[in-house]
Amino acid sequence: LSIRHEKTVLAGRVTHLAQELGDVMLINLCEDHFDLLLIKNKQLLFLNSFPMKNTEEVLYYIVDVFKQLGLNPADFKAKMTGLKPLFFNRELLKKYFPAIKEYTFKDGEIYNDQGLYFTPHFLTR
Repeated sequence: LSIRHEKTVLAGRVTHLAQELGDVMLINLCEDHFDLLLIKNKQLLFLNSFPMKNTEEVLYYIVDVFKQLGLNPADFKAKMTGLKPLFFNRELLKKYFPAIKEYTFKDGEIYNDQGLYFTPHFLTR
């Protein structure tokens, strides 16, 4: 029997992604919250979930985390995955993180708070 935290698989996948891309910030969108993961020097630096009701809350939490950790967001390759809540304004996020790219893991796996699910059409909705 192996007991793991619900974000273990996601953290492992992002750590593996960082092997290819270097320092990574990943925003994993869920229905009512998002996960923020920061990988620096191929090590998990930060992982936490935050509630969200609008895009401004997402920006607030991200900026606050970078400020508290004394990091520059421009030093990270920004990726976004997960669900697309109807209220989410991608253009507003891109205003503050212009280089952010939507990301689907190579095998099409996307994560949410219930664990792993498969959706090859994530980016086409």
